[in-house]
Amino acid sequence: MPGDAERLLQNIPIESYIQKYVQLKKKGNNYWAICPFHSEKSPSFSVSPEKGIFKCFGCGKGGNVITFVQEYERIDFVEALKLLSEYSGIPLEGNRGRQEANKSHRDHLLSINQKVRDIFISEVQKSSVVAYLKERKIREDSIKHFYLGYSPPEFQFLEKRLGRNVTKSEGEIIDHALFELGLIGKGSDHSTYNRYQDRLIFPIIDVKGNCIAFGGRIIENRDNTAKYVNSPESIIFSKKNCLYNINHAKEPIRKAQQVVLVEGYLDVVGLYQAGIENVVAPLGTAFTAEQARMIKRYTDKVIFFFDNDSAGIEASFKAMGIARTAKLDARAVIQSVAKDPYDISGLLNQVDILTLLDTAKSEQAFVLWYFFSHKYSISSITEKRTAIEKFFEYAGTLDQEWEKEDYLKSASKVIGAEYESLKNDYKKFIKNGTTRTLHKEEEVKVNEKVPPIEKEILSLLLKFPGFWQKEELIEQMQWARTHKNIFLLYTFFRDRLKAGEFWQWDELNQAMNLLPQDLTNLLSEILLEMDKIYSEWETMRNNDEIGMESFFYKKLQNFIFLHKRDKLIDDINSTQKELVSAENLQSEEQNQIAEELDKLNHEKSKIEKYLSTIR
Repeated sequence: MPGDAERLLQNIPIESYIQKYVQLKKKGNNYWAICPFHSEKSPSFSVSPEKGIFKCFGCGKGGNVITFVQEYERIDFVEALKLLSEYSGIPLEGNRGRQEANKSHRDHLLSINQKVRDIFISEVQKSSVVAYLKERKIREDSIKHFYLGYSPPEFQFLEKRLGRNVTKSEGEIIDHALFELGLIGKGSDHSTYNRYQDRLIFPIIDVKGNCIAFGGRIIENRDNTAKYVNSPESIIFSKKNCLYNINHAKEPIRKAQQVVLVEGYLDVVGLYQAGIENVVAPLGTAFTAEQARMIKRYTDKVIFFFDNDSAGIEASFKAMGIARTAKLDARAVIQSVAKDPYDISGLLNQVDILTLLDTAKSEQAFVLWYFFSHKYSISSITEKRTAIEKFFEYAGTLDQEWEKEDYLKSASKVIGAEYESLKNDYKKFIKNGTTRTLHKEEEVKVNEKVPPIEKEILSLLLKFPGFWQKEELIEQMQWARTHKNIFLLYTFFRDRLKAGEFWQWDELNQAMNLLPQDLTNLLSEILLEMDKIYSEWETMRNNDEIGMESFFYKKLQNFIFLHKRDKLIDDINSTQKELVSAENLQSEEQNQIAEELDKLNHEKSKIEKYLSTIR
């Protein structure tokens, strides 16, 4: 059953409500008006009935009808729902997702999940998934240990299995529970379908042994199909409060007095097969404070064992901060053996993996490696200066003075500087106000204008969720150097996809109920402003040589490499200025800057050559 907010959004035409306050004039598919939120003479306030959103291109405010009520009436989310309920006559049933459900309903959902789990298990030996399990070297004992199952490629598979020998009313109750638990979905024609079609199933079990959710992995890669589909949030399942395999791992964690945190289901399975049992994983989200507190019940020590790519290292860096807040002793594995723990588990034996875990870097060692080896190269004068500044910013976030001193002493050894010299530089950095906490730096960026090309890139990713599977291309995008809000929107939708939550272009306004106002404003702008990109396709409809997705994928390639080239040009200009002002530096340092400039220009030439092939 949809929640109150979703029902209101589905049943209240945004233009009919907003026209109570402003005079709307239709132009094309949208309505325009004088903005009710700031003074203006020419209409810059746009309303899209199709998307259910508004956006002012003057003051920047935007959102859905709930957001409009919050902004106009200056009330909170709950009060806005009440006001819209009174306006529309749609009664509020209570935000059941935020309240503890009554025990009978909760027990009913748990019993349905248990039945579904058993059904999935019964299917695992009947299908092509057997070949996949053998190919991935998942043993029979692991299949039983983790209750692995399979969901066939049948649309009404679960309804048929659960609906046998029940009355119509009972069948309707079961169907409703399946929908609430995210086991079935509803198509545009209101027919139901199996959300886990042709997927290997990973049941998610809580510490009490209850089956609270499912994760499903495709067994054969398909275009425009998410690799994983996970259960949505429900009254029995909250991703941020759960850890995969905690039911089996809690006792091994206590025994080992530490926990190994990996990224995915298969990583857990792989390490288990290698003899590592004190291992858990988040559920399609980044490591959360709630998960840190759950770990704290069993141990004070955590080892982050993530993928060895850039995303995995960034995830480890962020997780370190969460762990420190929870007063966990955190370490991180930095390895070059294979891409992820699952692959490593097939290459190394238990002793070698335990050795790898024993060599995990402490929080301080990891942070120093992150800034002075991974993120920046201190062999370059320019990057070394940036690395030290970023490290100073990080040191400024530490609570204890002794800890700052200890970090500075260790950093001085890593970069080959005298401790007193580095300490004096740090003090000057703070005194001159050049150091900012990450929070303050973000506040500065919020007010900067978002570059159009960054909005265009995110727009294409939102329009075509299948493009997120093109990992090699997405990795070319320098997200950390984009406008802060674009990066936050990107990570929000990336995490939704990882969690198996799909969206459609015309339903993205519902995401605004989960976003802060500045991100809601930006998403509204993207949804309204970027329609012009897709009008280009209308001129190509008679072109039989290229399909719609191929056409826009080519545009995405072009946008990403143009963005990368523009960032390189910024670096080149900055380095050229540094070279001009380097007259007083030693010749060796001047040569280093000149070499760096040559590398940047060479990289720019490579990108321009590539761009010429995709335009």
